[in-house]
Amino acid sequence: MKQIKTSSLEDREFDSKNSRDSYSIILYFVLSYIIFWGLGYFFSLIFGAVLYEDHNIAIKIIVYILLILPGAGPFLSALIVITITEGKVGLKNFFRHLIKVKVKFYWYLIVLIFPIIAYIIPKLFLLLMGNTIQEVFVDNISWNISWIVIFDLSIAGIQEEPGWRGYAVPKLNLKLNPIITSFIIGILWAFWHFNFYWSGVRSMSSFPEFLFLVIILSFIYTWIYINTESIPLVIIFHAMHNVCAGIFTDFPGTFFIALVYLFFVIAILIKFSLKMRIKTK
Repeated sequence: MKQIKTSSLEDREFDSKNSRDSYSIILYFVLSYIIFWGLGYFFSLIFGAVLYEDHNIAIKIIVYILLILPGAGPFLSALIVITITEGKVGLKNFFRHLIKVKVKFYWYLIVLIFPIIAYIIPKLFLLLMGNTIQEVFVDNISWNISWIVIFDLSIAGIQEEPGWRGYAVPKLNLKLNPIITSFIIGILWAFWHFNFYWSGVRSMSSFPEFLFLVIILSFIYTWIYINTESIPLVIIFHAMHNVCAGIFTDFPGTFFIALVYLFFVIAILIKFSLKMRIKTK
């Protein structure tokens, strides 16, 4: 009888934890959208013009921080949800991954070099197709990109990755496999950026290509994080991808860059499949 009662109690505790995990991940995604879309729209409406007006540098810096703060919605949402649902223990575990930089050196080579390769390969293919070096590597590379632009491109990784990968990936992986986790986060991550398209900042016609690219990238981010559990590493990868996009531009197109990443994802899946077959023999 005692064993039955103990088993029943453990089942209730397990169901309660599952329910809390489901609630927390939904709350996380909702908050990420609310902070970025809601707070972002409010701040841009109130403070957007200040950057272009005649104010001293201190005021402009404060306004700039306020304007980029909503972009940290995924990071802030993770902190809020962890505080509510897991308390100090959860926060301690989260920050442990946030400062984890000790990983095997080849992971740093992957996150630093692979985005460059992904943007260069389509350009090399254009050369093979008969395009000139002038067209491919001179006219379509931003040689004079400013440090301010590089900073803007780089900071997105700090704003987003502690949430998307540091929180959402391990939470979804509790119930789902990494492939489904990557797909779900990829879709939600892409549509999180959708306000750039309906507001006219980016062309609406380019969204399908962006969606395809982000879903493919989501698989790579998940692969990196699962193998390293290092948030700084995915931040670096995000920053490198954005900086490469700013320097190399999307020429010859986002779709072709996504294809290079796709081939890499396929290679990862093949390697994983072969590893699983070896284990089952």
